Amino acid sequence: MEVRLIVKDKPTDPIIILSRLPSDELTPLGLQKVLVLDYDGDLTFVTLKTTTIEGAERNLQKFIGSEKKLGVLACSNLSRGVLMMPLEISRSQKEALENMRRHWAETGYSPRVIPAEIRALLLQSKILARGVAESPVIRRLP
Repeated sequence: MEVRLIVKDKPTDPIIILSRLPSDELTPLGLQKVLVLDYDGDLTFVTLKTTTIEGAERNLQKFIGSEKKLGVLACSNLSRGVLMMPLEISRSQKEALENMRRHWAETGYSPRVIPAEIRALLLQSKILARGVAESPVIRRLP
């Protein structure tokens, strides 16, 4: 699977949030542009409510806690709203995601093979999102 930076009207759910991007004059007030990796393996940009991403980041910090776990945010659109899921990740998954972010920052984009660690993380986030979607209880973020 190759990684490429593309513009998608609707990235394939779920997405893994790689980094927040600086706002510019085209970014509406109250929204935040983020770099994401979607389930298809494409790097793309999405825009989320600033309050949503900030709340999700606070939840991720609580999830990681004082145990120094490693974590990442996954996001999925459900019929009942946007689901932001904190996921625990391994050191090798963290390093693979960091390498993707760093490579994007240095080059803009480049064809690359997605490491098995990241493919496993994408699958894990899809399974969790599907389980939550089928659950009668969902906690929505603002």
